[in-house]
Amino acid sequence: MKVVFNQDVRGQGKKGEIKEVSDGYARNYLLPRKLASEATADALNAIKLKEKAKAAQAAKEKAVAQEYAEKLEAVQVTIRAKAGSNGKLFGAVTSEAISKALKDQFDMDIEKNKIVQAEPIKSYGSYTVKAPMDELLGRKVPYSAQAEQAVVGSILIDPSCVPAVMEKLRADEFYGKLNRDIYETVYHMFAYGITVDPVTVLNQMRTRGVYQDNCEQYLAEVMRMTPTAANVLEYAAIVRDRALLRRLGEAADEINSMVYEGSGEADAALEAAERKIYALRQGRNVGGLVPVSSVVQTVFDQMSEAADSGKKFPGISTGLSDLDRMILGLNKSELILIAARPGMGKTSIALNMALYAGLNLGKTVAIFSLEMSREQLVSRLLSRAALIPSQNLQTGQLTDRQWRDVTDAAQSLSTTDIRIDDNPTLTVSDMNAQCRRVQNLDLVVIDYLQLMQSAGSGHSWSNESRTQAVSDISRMLKIMAKELNVPVVCLSQLSRANESRQDKRPMLSDLRESGAIEQDADVVIGLYRDGYYNKQSENPNLAEAIILKNRKGATGTVPLNWLPEYTSFSSVERRYDDEN
Repeated sequence: MKVVFNQDVRGQGKKGEIKEVSDGYARNYLLPRKLASEATADALNAIKLKEKAKAAQAAKEKAVAQEYAEKLEAVQVTIRAKAGSNGKLFGAVTSEAISKALKDQFDMDIEKNKIVQAEPIKSYGSYTVKAPMDELLGRKVPYSAQAEQAVVGSILIDPSCVPAVMEKLRADEFYGKLNRDIYETVYHMFAYGITVDPVTVLNQMRTRGVYQDNCEQYLAEVMRMTPTAANVLEYAAIVRDRALLRRLGEAADEINSMVYEGSGEADAALEAAERKIYALRQGRNVGGLVPVSSVVQTVFDQMSEAADSGKKFPGISTGLSDLDRMILGLNKSELILIAARPGMGKTSIALNMALYAGLNLGKTVAIFSLEMSREQLVSRLLSRAALIPSQNLQTGQLTDRQWRDVTDAAQSLSTTDIRIDDNPTLTVSDMNAQCRRVQNLDLVVIDYLQLMQSAGSGHSWSNESRTQAVSDISRMLKIMAKELNVPVVCLSQLSRANESRQDKRPMLSDLRESGAIEQDADVVIGLYRDGYYNKQSENPNLAEAIILKNRKGATGTVPLNWLPEYTSFSSVERRYDDEN
């Protein structure tokens, strides 16, 4: 199929590029997500018209800026200042002085922050200063040269503040290239334990190929201009704030382009806009190549954090210790699939995990239930928390002690940050949009995959097979986990294939309606209870959590206790007193 890309797709094509791709890739990935459109004759004509209008507008803007630039290029201002016998000025000529001279001598209104200087002028001579086209068009780029210089000066004056600054600021948040190069060099030196001072920094800049002729003078100047290194975190906050404003402006430009170029439907544009803004809020970019050096540092930071925490595994505990040891908990950006036949306990084990995370660990949990109402879910949570049979809660037949226990459990549950949405028509986009608005989200639970109507991309699946729809949903869930950077626990039905086998334990091939599910999931857990099939089983309440796929380690089987009266699971070594 020939498609035209609506936006850049890494490794495939640039926005506006027309390319032949496989039908399956287009139908299952590019078209549903509005990353591309089918290159029909009408679509190609529309693209040509948009490009023509865009080119005309750009040419008009460029002509205005060029006219002003030519006028400005012919200008030579004279600024008088006192100097010593060696030609060094008593003071400096700043952008403010140049702006005033332009106004006084040529009646040209150019604000001082639109004049770009690598550094103030400090000696007699002729100098050229620049005003970028964006500035001439009246678009002020948000940045603070003073704050950037103060950060650089502070880490040179007092290298002990480097670790604190590294936690707050990235090199790509500097607007000035020289400031960015210096900071990146210091970052590299700190990571490899190299002493940081002006001499070693200059040497490393030469080694890294970013040294400029004025670097030595510039380092001395920023150190002289920095009032104190004690306020370095305040300076860093200003730099980061301006960087965020620049990225917000870039995102706004991209959103404007989507709207006015008419690429895609309103829902798709809204989804893309929300994704861009959420990425900014999370302090990261959408896509793009990242140097491995910065990723290595991030990995080391994560390893150090894990070592300092003293935890046996990095993820959120499931509340089932044996299971935690196998899958290392529920980890950020992972899609964890829990699959089983109906009635095996999928919802129960998922609620186990949600309750333990919310009640015992104080985590923020979002539960999306397409099958059960929120009242039914809360009733199960109360049964588990109070250790009171769920049937007693439903009938209200409780002893005085049980009333006290359920009251205490209700109070404890009310203090948690567990949120429930029981809308049965939810799509992945709906869930993602809601999760983006939850502050400090830690875990998402979805019950269950096959009940979802589509991936929420605006693409109609009326003429497509359910397998294609589920494949798309599965992929969108994995993207959601990565974007939100939280574990997503999703429940899934198994097909009836295991019913025809003598050994009815689930296998990866039993996943219903799509092989893409097992491909996208990081962890797949199949639930099995012999008592479900064999009424004469010696231990009908013994359950098995079978790790069918585990990207972090080995597969295997974890024995669990099934507690039918509480519709819950526990580790095999744990026992409850049934006296209630």
